[in-house]
Amino acid sequence: MTGTREGLAALLSDEGYEHYNWYDIQESAHKRCGLCGYMWELLEGSIWDSGDESEEGDDNYDVTRKAVRVFAQLEDIETLSTRPKNFQDRHPLDGPRMYSLVVAAPTGNDPPEVLHLVTAPDDLAARYIAGRLGSRTLGHVEVAAIRSWLAEEYSLENRASPPELPMRVIDVEPNGSAGCRIHQTQYGEKAQYAALSYCWGKGSQQVTTTRSNITNFSSELPAGLSATIRDAIRVCREIGLRFLWVDALCIVQDDDNDKLDQIARMGSIYKNATLTIVAACAETAAAGFLSSENTKAQCTLPFFVDDRTSGTVSIRGSEGAEVTVAADEPLFRRGWAFQELMLSRRTLIFDTKQITMKSIYSKGSNYMSVVTTHVEFETQCRDLPLAVFGIDEPMGRRSRESYLVKDQNNRWPSMVEEYSGRDLTMWTDRLPALAGIATELALAWDDIYLAGLWHRTLVQHLGWIRDKYLPIDTPRPAIHPGRLAGPSWSWVTVPHRATLRPISKPDTKLISYHVQPTSERSPFGQVDSAHIILDALLIPPLKVDQESLHRGRHCSPPDDTTPSIRSEDLWHFHMDLEDDRYDKDRLWLLYLGQLQFLMIDKLESGRFRRLGHTELHDTNVSEQLRMILTLGKREKVILE
Repeated sequence: MTGTREGLAALLSDEGYEHYNWYDIQESAHKRCGLCGYMWELLEGSIWDSGDESEEGDDNYDVTRKAVRVFAQLEDIETLSTRPKNFQDRHPLDGPRMYSLVVAAPTGNDPPEVLHLVTAPDDLAARYIAGRLGSRTLGHVEVAAIRSWLAEEYSLENRASPPELPMRVIDVEPNGSAGCRIHQTQYGEKAQYAALSYCWGKGSQQVTTTRSNITNFSSELPAGLSATIRDAIRVCREIGLRFLWVDALCIVQDDDNDKLDQIARMGSIYKNATLTIVAACAETAAAGFLSSENTKAQCTLPFFVDDRTSGTVSIRGSEGAEVTVAADEPLFRRGWAFQELMLSRRTLIFDTKQITMKSIYSKGSNYMSVVTTHVEFETQCRDLPLAVFGIDEPMGRRSRESYLVKDQNNRWPSMVEEYSGRDLTMWTDRLPALAGIATELALAWDDIYLAGLWHRTLVQHLGWIRDKYLPIDTPRPAIHPGRLAGPSWSWVTVPHRATLRPISKPDTKLISYHVQPTSERSPFGQVDSAHIILDALLIPPLKVDQESLHRGRHCSPPDDTTPSIRSEDLWHFHMDLEDDRYDKDRLWLLYLGQLQFLMIDKLESGRFRRLGHTELHDTNVSEQLRMILTLGKREKVILE
């Protein structure tokens, strides 16, 4: 098909290339022909008439005996009709390159299927094929594409001048020297710069800045930088960015004050960067992320170049058939990397299959590969509101307050679910690693951040649950043995992925709050103490079967002294921690609204702490709900 001059000419003709019929494709696929295997997957479900064999034109003619036809799709389809019909002296593709193969079943009842063509950049077929296998190399094509993208991005950006540089950056081209050095930024100094997002990995960061070496590093950085940092320096040089921010070298690692100050600024560092280089595929700093190795494809075909030589092309499925799932990349399992990606205006992502570009200024899909690979980049988390970057978003006819409530209810649960499922080396970093995002959102949403929740929607989000029933292939964070430091009412204290399910009409009201950060220099980081005061319906202790709590079952029958619930299979229980210490026979309920309750425990101080969440899972439970609510009394509840 693609291996001969005649085959290519047929693909480009109006009639297309006549391939096997339904039966022959099936047989060839079973003999492990890659192309027929692809076609069989696409066409075995097609509506082909399987009537008795008879002459064509008869209603019973067996269409499965007719051949599949394959057509070439070019980069510029309009030029196909003007192409020369005589290919004897010229290559059939002497012009626009081939983009894909369109496979049509003979019935015409089903839409044609598309198979994309890719090849290696150094293959002889590359001159005639638009798609590339994909790699993480920085060849002249990739560099030119990135530079062109950045030039277009600068024209779209709403900043009148370059951003201010962070306190320290790496100068990758000091005075034309081949070496690098730490540049101590002058007050108000502005320039385009890149930031690096990457995994450190245990013991792989060989060179870091300390109080004892910062003076020497300001003259020249030593040899022995980790491979990931060396790769980032090369990227900056190739695409024309002189300055690079890397935490290992731009934060003094043995100076606690400097670390605290710089961590508090990390949100603005990534937000203001011209570009964030994302080493998504590298598990450690020593691994590096640049590679000339091409990704693999399932099916390879010969490709006619001339009468003496041939190249190779590979088949990729239709759009969306192959994806890079962000959660599968090492960096996207790391908690600290979450805000680094979310706060970036532009990212250059080096994943396991390709180099992908993302920009907040792009219309439609945010992610596009540097070269055409037909591999999509997929992430489940929503972007930050454009207001974070100083870009107005249309609110429609809604008031600003209703718009912000809706925006928080849409975005924050998605962000919490994504972030809480990631790993942290130090679980005490769960709030600090989100502080940069919280800082920016507090300004964009004009709201008060309360240890993982927001003042405007706190009561709507109090009914969060830990997700212990994740699919088998869902990445899980490393489990901490107990509740983390912080207020029990916030998801940040539970070392599991958390799911926020907003309550649109809460019955509870927030009266007041208190959150005392560990350091005033990091107001959205770790907290020393926190509580909220709620106006809520409080139901006195209920006796609950212990096994039911941890299996999500119903309450046990009541005894003579303790109120309970006379029902079966109506209640779902979600305990925050299975090994939490509490009086299992004395649980209070706090009604949130819409059939949802917090399970809380009364402390000796008279305050309460959260133990979990429960809900009536059948909407036809009005009698049940009335009965349980009549046991309660509206009170001011202090929840720690």
